[in-house]
Amino acid sequence: MDSEEIEKWDEESERAWKNDTHDVEFPAVIVTLLQKILPPKALILDAGCGIGKHVKAFRKLDFYVIGIDQSEKAVKYAQRLNPEASIHHMRIQDITYADEFSLIHTCAVLQHSNHERKKQILALFFKALKPRGYLLCTECTFTLETLKLLKQKNPIVELTDEWTDGYSFSEKGWITFMAENGFQHIKTIPPWPYYLFQKASYIDLIRR
Repeated sequence: MDSEEIEKWDEESERAWKNDTHDVEFPAVIVTLLQKILPPKALILDAGCGIGKHVKAFRKLDFYVIGIDQSEKAVKYAQRLNPEASIHHMRIQDITYADEFSLIHTCAVLQHSNHERKKQILALFFKALKPRGYLLCTECTFTLETLKLLKQKNPIVELTDEWTDGYSFSEKGWITFMAENGFQHIKTIPPWPYYLFQKASYIDLIRR
């Protein structure tokens, strides 16, 4: 990753710390879902944790959380917000965890990587999760309305219900891409949307 990209995320972390709320709560439907699918005191990886708002939200639900971020400035803010949590300055592409987490969380992280890099990240997530562990993510998603607007602006664009701009997808596109990389779609929760995926088993993979 080049210095310009790191500088961009350092600046975004500075902006978020100064201007955004330091408290965020998951919607009630997400809280209920997490409490249903995860064991008490489950270990969660917040990958691309930013200034640590979601780390704090998970800790409020009494889960153990490890946060990582590529921005050193973001990590310092996340540590300040969560002095008792484990927050590390690390690129997602450099993680070496294996069979450790019940859930991995990302918020607007995958959408910033091209598809090849996303595949590399998802392979690391797959390895890091316990068997049948979960991936909870919210990512930029093209709706039918946004696709219609795009078509109006650029009529030559061939749009499908799995359309992608090379980074983000339509909902069906995300579900298909994740399935191709070992994650079964469990649930989509609007309006963000949140996506819940589960790490596929070996049997699931060979059946496809």
